Amino acid sequence: MPPSQMRIIFDNNGFAAFVQQPQHSRSLQQLKELVHNGRIEVIGTSTLLQELSGLASSQPELYLHTLSQYKELTKGKILRHAHDLVIQEGESCRPVPFEFSLLTHAQVENLFSHLFDPQTAQLLFGESASLKGGYAQTMEQARNAILSEPILQGKSFKEIASGYQDWFQHFDEYVQNWFTDLFDSGNPRKTWLVIFLYKVKRLIRRVIKGPCEVRNLPHAYAFLGYAFTRVYERFNLNKKDQDNDLFDRAHFTDAAVADTLVTNDGSFIRTALRVPNRNCQVLTLDELIGLINKWHGA
Repeated sequence: MPPSQMRIIFDNNGFAAFVQQPQHSRSLQQLKELVHNGRIEVIGTSTLLQELSGLASSQPELYLHTLSQYKELTKGKILRHAHDLVIQEGESCRPVPFEFSLLTHAQVENLFSHLFDPQTAQLLFGESASLKGGYAQTMEQARNAILSEPILQGKSFKEIASGYQDWFQHFDEYVQNWFTDLFDSGNPRKTWLVIFLYKVKRLIRRVIKGPCEVRNLPHAYAFLGYAFTRVYERFNLNKKDQDNDLFDRAHFTDAAVADTLVTNDGSFIRTALRVPNRNCQVLTLDELIGLINKWHGA
C-alpha cells in the first residue's frame, strides 16, 4: 500500500505513454481508483500542459483525450509555472508552501476552459515549440563563451573537466554560489546558467538581505541542482545539450513537491538520478504500473 497521500508527478513523455497506449487502460483505471480513494495524489503541472499543447494543432483528438484524462486525474491540483516558483523563493528567501504553489480553483477552471479549445491552446502556449527549439543551441553557445574566457585559455579539456568534477564533489557549496549570483543585485559572474537565464528569464532581481540557504528552498534547489548536473554531464560525460532539456529541468523542478516523478525518457531518468540530494524517487512508467497493480490489490 502506498504511503498516505503519496504525490506523483508525470512528465509529458510518461503521461502520454500512459494514457495514449491501449495496453495501459486497466492500470489507468486502477490509478483513478487509487486517486478517488485518496491513496494517491496526481499533481498536475503547468509544464506538462504547456508541453502537451504542442499536440493541439497536429493531433487535436489525441490532444483532447490526453487533456481530459489529465484533468480527471489531477482533480484541480495544478502547479504554477516552475520558473515563477523559483523566482518567488529566490526573492523572498522562503520556501513556497505546497498549497500556495498551486493555481487557484478559478485559475484552473479558466485554464482548462481555454485548453479544451485546441486553437486557443496554441494561442496560450504557442511559444513552447520556439523556446524548446532554440534551447540546445543557446546552451552550446553559452558553453563556448565560457571556454573562451581568458581564465581558461591554454588549459586542456581534461583540466577543465577536472574543475567541473570538483564542482560536483562540492555540490551544495557551488549550488549555493549560483543561487547567490542569480539573486544578488550586483554584477553576477557569467556562469553557464546565468548566461542562459539572461536570455530567457530576467531573474536577477532580489537584493540579498542576510544569509539565504538555497537548500531550504525546494523549487530553487531543484532547479539549480538539475541545471548544475547538466553542466557536469556536458563537461565530464560529453552528454550534449538537447532541446528537451528545457522542459526536463522544469519537470524536475515541479517534482520538488512530489514523492515520485514518472517519466519514460531514458536520458531524463539518467540525469535526474544523478542529481545529488533530490527529494523524490524517479520511476519509469512500467515501474509505476507494477506498483499500481500491487497497491490496487492490497
